[in-house]
Amino acid sequence: DTTNKIYLKATGSARHSGVKNTGIGGPYRLRSDSNNKTLQVFVSYTTIEGIQLICNGANGFEYCLFFNTTNNVAQDVIADSILAWHQGSVSGGSNYGFYVRQENTDGGYAMLRNCIYWNSTTSNPIDAGFFHYAHFGSNNNVCFMDNCTVYGETTGIVRGFLIDGQGSGDASVTLRNCMVQGNIISQSFYTGSNPTHTFSTASKNNLSGDSYGATFPNGIGNATVIFIDTSSYNYQPSESDSTAIGAGADLYNLGEVLWNYDIRLATRPSGSWTIGAFESTSSGAPPIAQIYFFRGSAGFFFP
Repeated sequence: DTTNKIYLKATGSARHSGVKNTGIGGPYRLRSDSNNKTLQVFVSYTTIEGIQLICNGANGFEYCLFFNTTNNVAQDVIADSILAWHQGSVSGGSNYGFYVRQENTDGGYAMLRNCIYWNSTTSNPIDAGFFHYAHFGSNNNVCFMDNCTVYGETTGIVRGFLIDGQGSGDASVTLRNCMVQGNIISQSFYTGSNPTHTFSTASKNNLSGDSYGATFPNGIGNATVIFIDTSSYNYQPSESDSTAIGAGADLYNLGEVLWNYDIRLATRPSGSWTIGAFESTSSGAPPIAQIYFFRGSAGFFFP
């Protein structure tokens, strides 16, 4: 409830630096083998922060992080600064990096920020980096995906960000400062068959290698970001990049949450942010403490 919450959070040397590190004694990570979801959350008021999630092979319905809000079981959940990827061999469909399923009838809140997903599998592509699904009877559900990065390696990703639903499922999904690069096979940002469930009009400043980033206000399409080193899974824009750096919106103090840091806890500036999980510089004052304002039928709560 609003008093009792769950935090799965890595700090200090146990927290990753925004770049894959699976060495012995390295940052904390969770790994699942075939036919498993790496981390599935059924509990409300849960925050996952600063860890690595690895899905080692997938035979269908395999996800790195699954926020399962079926039948009001879980709501008001946060994923912050998560590195996630599939590896090994993949067969079957419906494999996702981050999967948010919302079917709460009385309102639910989900936030993903500063998260990175890439596909390192050796066979088939992954269906989507980030997937949001609204099911029958869901009502007043809210999801924010902010400053998240998707990168498709050789085998690729079918869609970067995908939203869909079933029946009367309804939700507001807002995408801001998100980036899709690399081998995207179909479409970077895609809305499925449910007509009541689309990216909200507040979505903005998203970037893609195909044309779909430009469909958002202040969005950028047909653009290639210069990263520091994708071969080492470092998806921070290089100092020489002129596409993502400074092209993002300042999301501090928009009413949902106060935050001004990137995946490494580097401070984001006042004004224009860098699109994606990394800010272009680590200089500046310490990040602002997080203060959450969750909205639902029960009102607001503060952790």
